[in-house]
Amino acid sequence: MYKLFSEKYQQIILIGAWLIIAIIHFAILMLSLNISWETALMDAFVFNSIFALISIGLWFVVINSHLIEKLTIDIIITHISVLIIAIGLWIFLSTHILSSLYSDNNSYILFLKKSFSIRIIIGVIYYILNILFFFFLKTIEQLKDKEEREKQINILLKNAELDALKSQINPHFLFNSLNSINALTQSDPAKASNMILKLSDYMRYSLNQSNDILTSLSNEINHIEKYLEIEKVRFGKKLNYSIEISDGCIEMNLPPVLLQPLFENAIKHGLYSLIEGFFIKIIITNNNQILQIIMTNNFDSSYKSKETNGLGINNLKNRLLNIYGRIDLCQINKENNLFTITIKIPQYD
Repeated sequence: MYKLFSEKYQQIILIGAWLIIAIIHFAILMLSLNISWETALMDAFVFNSIFALISIGLWFVVINSHLIEKLTIDIIITHISVLIIAIGLWIFLSTHILSSLYSDNNSYILFLKKSFSIRIIIGVIYYILNILFFFFLKTIEQLKDKEEREKQINILLKNAELDALKSQINPHFLFNSLNSINALTQSDPAKASNMILKLSDYMRYSLNQSNDILTSLSNEINHIEKYLEIEKVRFGKKLNYSIEISDGCIEMNLPPVLLQPLFENAIKHGLYSLIEGFFIKIIITNNNQILQIIMTNNFDSSYKSKETNGLGINNLKNRLLNIYGRIDLCQINKENNLFTITIKIPQYD
């Protein structure tokens, strides 16, 4: 149920509106009808304060009906019934109080009787204005609730999509590693055993980070070194890499398992294409509180990779878009048989 006057500005608007109406009421009685200011003030105060109190009850009519969406016969009958009851109660209480206060003022009592029909018309106007105002408040509350629900839904969808993207990375690497272990079990059992131990350490970290959106660069470097140790078992001396980290970067944040797809992409499209001389160079710097990662590897542009539908860079771009809401955080350049990818990770307090 929506709370009446849940915001301070709503209370201020309503009180201000009734004050303005009472002042106009007072001015008309005193200036146009030659009624003393004391009597005019009391008339304006009694009639408007009583209707203001009655109007609070109209809120409960509004929260259980739809003025525009479903204007049914039942709703029309309800509003007509409430209108009659509200105006009847308003006229009865107001005239009874004022008649008691000014029982010896015959001219004012006569005025009360003659103004009966006018006050009914004014009561109808009051009722309509109050109903419209309360429907306005109700609409604002509904829009706020809808916006909040959509916000929560978007957060849930975003987290679900991030989880799906991250879950696609580990199995992709795991399948390749298991295939390599299978091949090594016959040719080099000791190396296969070593690779299993390294893979176990790698997967332990991956599971611990599975629920985190961000991690420190220090954790990510430790993780990628485990990954590279496993890949070294597979590729031996063919896999050459260097990682340079500038001062002030090691505790900056980035999405977990972000570097691995970069190395996977380099190996798939670079190492596989070259017989020898393959290298990967990654430079990490702090560029005005933006963690900048530049990775370069060489490749043979004439080589046609059999794996053209891997997750790789597209997965990385989708993760950055989901986390940071920006499409300019990943830039790719291919030139002179060199593949360079630049990743920018904003740092927020």
